[in-house]
Amino acid sequence: MDGTDITTMQGEEGASGEEQGNVPDEETRICNEAGAILLKGGSGLRIAGWTIRTKKCTILKMDEVERWGQLLDTTHLPEMVFGDSSLELKHEATGIKIHFNALDGLRGWKKEGLPPVEVPAAAKWKFASKPSQQVILDYDYTFTTPYCGSENLEPCGQTSALSVRDGSAAERNAEADSHPALEWVECEEQIDLVSLQQRDPILFFDEVILFEDELADNGISLLTVKVRVMPKCWFLLLRYWLRVDGVLMRLRDTRVFSKFSSDPKEVPVVLRERCVKEDTFQSLASRGYPKDAGAYADPSVAGNRLQTKLIISEKLVLRR
Repeated sequence: MDGTDITTMQGEEGASGEEQGNVPDEETRICNEAGAILLKGGSGLRIAGWTIRTKKCTILKMDEVERWGQLLDTTHLPEMVFGDSSLELKHEATGIKIHFNALDGLRGWKKEGLPPVEVPAAAKWKFASKPSQQVILDYDYTFTTPYCGSENLEPCGQTSALSVRDGSAAERNAEADSHPALEWVECEEQIDLVSLQQRDPILFFDEVILFEDELADNGISLLTVKVRVMPKCWFLLLRYWLRVDGVLMRLRDTRVFSKFSSDPKEVPVVLRERCVKEDTFQSLASRGYPKDAGAYADPSVAGNRLQTKLIISEKLVLRR
């Protein structure tokens, strides 16, 4: 699965973003044949016991930035944080909910606390607004995060409000020890590439940006999640992409996959693959690759050249 992008297997011919009543007849027919019901507003669909939806909103306003700074105990946030944007996949019969949001992603950044990337031009491009002050790089300004998603259990039939600004995954999952719990465990099972490579119609596709920072035009730090739903399965890619021009690149991909069961009340099999890659521009040049940052505009292309640091396969387990 290493290096595979969610958009490269079949293209992006997903839902058009319209209400079910306004969706083209052909698309409605395909969804009906698959037993899927499109959600109003083109925000997602229900299929095989799953409700899958996205929410895309504007960036945080100044007062919200201040509140997030208090929540995260920081005075630093990415230039663009899409605080209310999210992707949510809920299995109605079991209450399993897998979701992705910027707040939990930035909590991961704070917890990991990597040292700042040393950039010779940092004094010029990161602190240009305060030229008289001493330059101190005392935080990871790339916002590198180990975040690979959030999960929790909700009572069956409970409707979820997609807003995540006032709580973390851990807070929402604070349950008594006697309650069922979700856990990711390492496994030998792999994501079913055969299912993904079949020419099945795409019932729904969407991409959600969670946060982005252009590093003062000296690179990019970007956290996004893409989802694709077919008649037999769903698949998503959470990607953290960092390029500090002339210095280094990081790619942290999390791929999650679930094949639909014939019985929507069964506990679903959800597989996750985490892949971490990193390399310096100097190392790439020594191996004959271009040193120009323009050659690495596409993270999928860059990922094929970066050194792999970690690959882990996991399965989501519901412990009762």
